[in-house]
Amino acid sequence: MASHNHDERTRRLCAVLGHELRNPLASAVTNVSIASAMMDGGDPRAEYLRQAQSDLERISSLLTAYLEFGRMGRTSRRRVDLVDVVRAVVSRKTGTTVRFEVNRSPIVGDADLLGRAVENMIENAFDAGASEVSVRLTESDGAAVLDISDDGPGVPNELHATVFEPFVS
Repeated sequence: MASHNHDERTRRLCAVLGHELRNPLASAVTNVSIASAMMDGGDPRAEYLRQAQSDLERISSLLTAYLEFGRMGRTSRRRVDLVDVVRAVVSRKTGTTVRFEVNRSPIVGDADLLGRAVENMIENAFDAGASEVSVRLTESDGAAVLDISDDGPGVPNELHATVFEPFVS
């Protein structure tokens, strides 16, 4: 019970912070973009603006993750073709080797959150040193089974207890 309350408070905090940070972040992105456009191509300060732009994009990505985590209790559950969700994620992974095997079977879930989960698992595999990731979608006893494996070194022992907690990679 205490764990559930803690998780719910954490989700609410992520949602509130994400919402409150969105406007100032958008303003910073706009200002950096304008300043960058005003720079001459040879201006050495342009590199600082490029780095700021890159950092702002990373913050934006993290903010999106926090907002999604904050809304996890309020998912939009409907029939979803998990094949389409996985295929969309795999198609964005250019320059990487992702093998994809499917057995088409609609499920009930939130397409956005499922896509984010699949994308995070694939990205984590490549970030940890995998050169190839295999995504296998099958069915067992009426339930969809999504199996993601890679040729990387595996999860370090010290992360085994926390690997499925939010924001652990």
